[in-house]
Amino acid sequence: MEPGHPPFGLTFHNGHLWAGYHSDGPPTPVHGIHPQTGEVVAAIEFGAADVHGLVWAGGSLWALDNLVNDIVQVDAAGEVLATFALSTDTWSSLAYDGVRFWTTNLDTFFTVDLPVPPPGDLDGDGIVCVIDFLLLLEAWGPCAAPPDPCVADLDGDGSVGVTDFLQLLSNWGPCG
Repeated sequence: MEPGHPPFGLTFHNGHLWAGYHSDGPPTPVHGIHPQTGEVVAAIEFGAADVHGLVWAGGSLWALDNLVNDIVQVDAAGEVLATFALSTDTWSSLAYDGVRFWTTNLDTFFTVDLPVPPPGDLDGDGIVCVIDFLLLLEAWGPCAAPPDPCVADLDGDGSVGVTDFLQLLSNWGPCG
């Protein structure tokens, strides 16, 4: 946990609880926490100071930064892939139903349509094709311990196997 900063955003991914924090000052990392011990086992730093919502979707971490009213998409290494500006309202959570993101401005729920890559798009090009299949094969087996990303673990069970391959296959194409 981040000392002096209460957790506001929580999500579960690859066997770990991920927590974002509220801060009126400098940016704080998002921590991967072992659910049984509470030990911080990973940290992703990408410059968000007031994380009020976290979601893992499409192999990326999506964070609602309430300080600047943005939804930020980052990879497991903390590289910002995209930033989406919301209105100047006060936003306070983030959820994903597999189709669209949901957020609230304290009294009303809103949907936000963002370009989530399909599950299995491991190289980030927006489609699932041969390169993604090869990346999945390369990662086959148990995932490395955090903070190493395990983006090929599409079902979040801590290893890359048959169910991950089937999920990749179900999102295949069109390949050029």
